[in-house]
Amino acid sequence: MSFEDFGKVSFVSETKVEGFVENLKKGRIMATRCEDCGELHFPPKMDCSNCLSSDVHWEELNGKAKLLSYTKVNFGLPDFKDDVPYVLAVAKCEEGVNVLSHLEGVDESEVEIGMDLVLEPKELPDDRITYRFKKA
Repeated sequence: MSFEDFGKVSFVSETKVEGFVENLKKGRIMATRCEDCGELHFPPKMDCSNCLSSDVHWEELNGKAKLLSYTKVNFGLPDFKDDVPYVLAVAKCEEGVNVLSHLEGVDESEVEIGMDLVLEPKELPDDRITYRFKKA
């Protein structure tokens, strides 16, 4: 399994964080934590952007998050034109990282800053996978 299975469109087949996709397919949302400075990264990074160490380990996120901001997307590039309109959200996970993803299953009129969300894997056609937010 490689990174080419991630998301609707992927331009990379190999990456140092290919374990991220394997874990998503097992129902786990994973981040990486730097052993040297303690920085948590999502999306995961195998090289810490804070201290440049490559001594990192995988850490599972529990999926609980609070909405920080959102926007309604009404126009999509060719690969996403069938998805519009949709709500794109930024939420802070309990572990402290901010995540950007689709917010699904909620009418835009129900969306409120501070609302509880759940981050979870989402299966896509052709055995691809991504992640999304849903209302808790």
